[in-house]
Amino acid sequence: MVSLSYCEVLKDSKDPYHFRVKLVEYAVKYGIKAASKYFCCSRNTVRKWLRRWKEEGPKGLRNKSRKPKHSPNKTPKEMEDKVMELRNELKKISGKRMRMEFSIPLAPSTIYRIYSDNEVTKIKWKKHRKKQDLREMKKKLKVFEKIQVDIKDLSDIPNYFEQSLHTRLPRYQFTARDVKSGAMFIAYAKNKDLGNASTFCAYLLAHLKRLGINVNEIGIQTDNDGAFVGNWRPGSNSTFTYIIEKIFEAEHLRIPPSSPTYNSDVLQNTIKDHCGRTWKS
Repeated sequence: MVSLSYCEVLKDSKDPYHFRVKLVEYAVKYGIKAASKYFCCSRNTVRKWLRRWKEEGPKGLRNKSRKPKHSPNKTPKEMEDKVMELRNELKKISGKRMRMEFSIPLAPSTIYRIYSDNEVTKIKWKKHRKKQDLREMKKKLKVFEKIQVDIKDLSDIPNYFEQSLHTRLPRYQFTARDVKSGAMFIAYAKNKDLGNASTFCAYLLAHLKRLGINVNEIGIQTDNDGAFVGNWRPGSNSTFTYIIEKIFEAEHLRIPPSSPTYNSDVLQNTIKDHCGRTWKS
C-alpha cells in the first residue's frame, strides 16, 4: 500500500512523472476505483491522467503550463512590433527615452519586458545565486541505490563505423552507471531491442545479487525508448520492466519524455568513454 497520498507526492516532487506512470498502469490493471484507493487520490484524478495518457501518450503525464490562454491586459502585438522596430533602428535606447521621445503609451518596465521576450537583453544573475549542487544530491544516495541505463549508437564514430562494416562489430553499446560510486557496466550488441536490453539488465542485477548487494533497493532509471518500455500504451507489459520488478523485485524508474538531462550522468560518461579515456571499475 502507498504510504504517501498523491497530494503529498506532488509537494515533495518537482516532476512526479514516474509516479503518474505507476498510477495509470495500476488503473488499467485493477480499475479506477482500486487505483484511487491505492494511491490515496480521488477517482477524477485517476480519470484525468488516464485520459491524458490515452490521448497524448507519455507526454500527457507531464505538468502543463498554467499560463492563461487569454490576457486582456496584454500589450497588443502591433505595439510590441513598433517598440522592437524602434529598438532595432536606434540600437541602444532606454525605455524611459522611448516613452518620452516617441510617445509610446507603455511603462518603461513593460518596454524592458518586450526586450527580454525578444531576447534583446541578457539576463544577469545575482552573485549569491548558485547552480544546483549535484554533489550534495549524490551524497544522500546509497551505493547502487540508483543506476542509470542508456544505449549508445556507435555508428556516429567514424573510425569505429568504418571497421564495423568489414569486421561486423556490434553497433550498440549498453551502459549502466551507478550514480553514487560511478561504477560502470558495459555490454555490446548488434541490435537495439527489448531482448538485448532485458538480457543486459538481468546479467547486471544477477551479478550484483551474487556479490551480496540487496537488489530490492535498486532503482534502474531509463528513458522511454522502446528497448526499455516496449509499447508505451497502458496495459502493455515490458519484458525489461518485468525482469526488474517481478523477478528481482527492484524498481524501474522512467524519466519524463524529451528530457535527456535526467540521464546526464550516464550520457556524459558514455561520451567521455568514446573520447579515448580508459575507465576503471
